[in-house]
Amino acid sequence: MIVVAGVTSLLFSKLRLPAVIGYLVAGVILGPYTPPFSLVKNIDSINIMASLGVVLLMFSIGLDFNLKRLRKVGLFAVIAGAVEIALMVTIGYALGNWFGWSSLEALFLGAVMSFSSTAMIIKVLTDTGSLRKDHAEAIIGILIIEDFAAVIVLTLAAPLTSGVAIEAGQILEVLMRIVFFVGISLVLGIAVIPKAIDLVRKRYSDETLLLVSLGLCFGMSVISLALGLSVAIGAFIMGIVISQSNSVERVNVKIIPLKEVFLAIFFVSIGMLIDPALVFANIGAAIIVAVVFIAGKTLSVTFASYVSNLDARTSFMTGMGMVAIGEFSFVIAKVGADTQAVGSFFYSTVIGAAIMTMIVLPFSVKYSPKVLDAVSLHLPQSIKNAFALIERLRASVRERLSMSTENRKELKTQITWVFIEFTFIFIVAIVADFIYYFTDFVAGQAQNSRLLPALLLGGVSVALMLPAIIGIIRRMRRIAALLVRMTLESGNFNAAGGKLIYTIFMSLFTVFVAIIMLSLMISLIPATKNVAYLPPVAIIIVGALVAYLLWKVTKSAHSRMADVLSKGIMNDEEENR
Repeated sequence: MIVVAGVTSLLFSKLRLPAVIGYLVAGVILGPYTPPFSLVKNIDSINIMASLGVVLLMFSIGLDFNLKRLRKVGLFAVIAGAVEIALMVTIGYALGNWFGWSSLEALFLGAVMSFSSTAMIIKVLTDTGSLRKDHAEAIIGILIIEDFAAVIVLTLAAPLTSGVAIEAGQILEVLMRIVFFVGISLVLGIAVIPKAIDLVRKRYSDETLLLVSLGLCFGMSVISLALGLSVAIGAFIMGIVISQSNSVERVNVKIIPLKEVFLAIFFVSIGMLIDPALVFANIGAAIIVAVVFIAGKTLSVTFASYVSNLDARTSFMTGMGMVAIGEFSFVIAKVGADTQAVGSFFYSTVIGAAIMTMIVLPFSVKYSPKVLDAVSLHLPQSIKNAFALIERLRASVRERLSMSTENRKELKTQITWVFIEFTFIFIVAIVADFIYYFTDFVAGQAQNSRLLPALLLGGVSVALMLPAIIGIIRRMRRIAALLVRMTLESGNFNAAGGKLIYTIFMSLFTVFVAIIMLSLMISLIPATKNVAYLPPVAIIIVGALVAYLLWKVTKSAHSRMADVLSKGIMNDEEENR
């Protein structure tokens, strides 16, 4: 394996192509699906070595990332990651429906298209010398959020394929495990481990330092796996913990050669999964999935990064740096295939599309500045002026926030309430799904008429959501007014421009809320999924009518639930809802 990988890597380097592509080709050559004979038969042992490469990669990223960078990118990563994952699930689900696949297969495609390849992206960023740049920091943050999201998806995949109801408690349990594991690991680890590492380096040899560091890395990975999380998450956390020691540079130097060898094996193992016959049999669908993924990932990550306060250039380069379908996507596709929730064509389509995106990624990262310059050159002047104005507004807002504790507190409160309102909407949608699909009463009614229960349940869901939607609009208006006030206080804009600034902020917020609400309506309200001839406008009309007739009831239910959700989240309850 190493011999073949070395030869293909050398050949591709001579052709000025990334060595990673050579590793993938080596896997195809060695794999069990390539005639006339298979050079490697025991792929399980290769996969074990490949998993070591992923663990060492994430450990190395943690060593380089450190706690300061984690704090800096944390909030951005959560917001940007959540937005882009929601958008990609919607895009993948819509594409699956366009293919004519079942709802479950379309949902699996949305999940597959949500995650990018951490190993591939970090490798390419390292090889191109981009790992220390601003967009690389943003990419790593989003990748970490995607890894956490993938753990949740994999946890829910089994009950989803078996038709068992997915309860909100399951999601909450996974989230609590993640929060508990990360919190305890960081707090206790940072209190003890950095000092222990420094002591080992001071008293013992470099070989001992390496073995102790690796022991901690793999030990944390085992604990992470035991809690139902990914081994990569445990390795990353331990890397961050050890990064707080004074010996971090020495540990990193000793880890790099091991990481490179096992990471090469990882990419070879990915190549071994490729069955050329199956890929070519579904080449058309694979090409479409790859093209939609590359375009969708670039646009969704760019949009998510931009609304999360990155500038336009960095946002675009972040988007173009994430166009490779991830390792978790292979696992999700395999779970679907093993449980027969999806057909064999699905798995081969995903593998084919993933390989295409992996080949595109190095060129996307390398040429993203040139692509951005070309796009900027052909943009209308009015759009350029709008971006320039938005950047000035952001600069003014950041200046005022840094100077005023009161403004920061008010903005944080309003944003927190927006999050609470969205959570309420999501809970209503999940409960509606549960009632529609897993209760005997609705099932009995649906046998007589699929239209009536879908219409009534969808209408009641919308009625319950309306107070939260109105609350979101009000909060957005307050945020916009606050941002306008801060921009005017900065002195960079005169009073005459206040109305225009308010309009710009409200337009951006409206687009953002509309996209999120549309995604929720399409993917969550049961009536829009199972009754093709029932237009969503009918559900909205029924919902508005129910809300009008039972406004006090729906508003009271919303208020009580919002109060429950706000406990433990809100530290300040002075808001007049």
